[in-house]
Amino acid sequence: MPLKKSPWNEKKNVPEKSPQNKVDRQETIAGSRLHDACRKGNLTRVKRILSQSLVHLDMREGNHGKTPLMVTAQEGHCRIFDFLITKGANKLQVDNNGKNILHWACKGGHVGMVDCLLPQYGVNINDRYMPPLAQAAYQGYSDVVEFLVCMGADMSQTDSSGDSALHWACKGGHLDIVKYLLSQCSVDINYRGRGGQTPLMAATLWERTDVGQLLVSMGANLSQVDDVGNNALHWVSKYGNLGLMESVLSQGSIDINRRGRYGRTPLMNAAYKGKTMVFDLLVSKGCLTHLVDDQGHNVLHLASLRGRVEIVKHILSQSMIDVNVRDKKGETAAMLARHVGHFKVYDLLVSRAVR
Repeated sequence: MPLKKSPWNEKKNVPEKSPQNKVDRQETIAGSRLHDACRKGNLTRVKRILSQSLVHLDMREGNHGKTPLMVTAQEGHCRIFDFLITKGANKLQVDNNGKNILHWACKGGHVGMVDCLLPQYGVNINDRYMPPLAQAAYQGYSDVVEFLVCMGADMSQTDSSGDSALHWACKGGHLDIVKYLLSQCSVDINYRGRGGQTPLMAATLWERTDVGQLLVSMGANLSQVDDVGNNALHWVSKYGNLGLMESVLSQGSIDINRRGRYGRTPLMNAAYKGKTMVFDLLVSKGCLTHLVDDQGHNVLHLASLRGRVEIVKHILSQSMIDVNVRDKKGETAAMLARHVGHFKVYDLLVSRAVR
């Protein structure tokens, strides 16, 4: 009588794979192939894969957790989309980030697909998690943005973090969409979103200089502050460039020495970020160089704390700060540089210190 085969692999001392594991692997491969066929717009291949009954129609893919229907919506393949729906694909599914088929159609920039989804399948045009309008605005698809607005998208609606479609258009740096949204009466150029940030602050953070300059020219409120007390000038001094700073200062309606987060002025922010040209512009416009923040740090302390060698040299060359001044803890700029390991700055400061 033949012996029964042991369920254990003698060489590796591990159990053999069960038939179910093999089926699961086949299903995973088939699922990947289905997503790929949907992505490439191959309807014949989609039909063939589904005819083999090896894959769930709403199987998820990758880190996003996209279903074949979402992939199809993103790529704009309307015939495959309709076929998947007739086969019972779930049009209400969302991915791992809460995005539905309309979000993915907007991300792909396909007006035809968006047009198909809204009247025929009743997808919510004003989804609360991430409005499809905001998705299209960030991606830069002006035709999709205009179509969604014409179909009744709420331009004042915000995402779950509080940012509007205008914020997202500014983050994406899309001038045409920013102009279009601002041309609509219901869009507030100074709307406070996540963290109290205005669209101008969002544009500055994402280094969208041309968008920032447009917002300034269109009357953005430069004195408005975020949740921690920073105004537009604070933001530009940290994340903007010389051109945007010149645009902001040209308005002449902002306190150049206003204290924001941590009690820092725009000049302190420029020193902390190592923006020498912005620093010089602020000084030329009257920023006070001797002020200190809540911890007693002056511009030299802050530049040293971040290891900004060039601006430290610049400050020292202007003789605007006593190199031996101590903060509230009794530390000089050299001490701060040494504590955080910026030894080039430390050596420079020590060479200038009074012994």
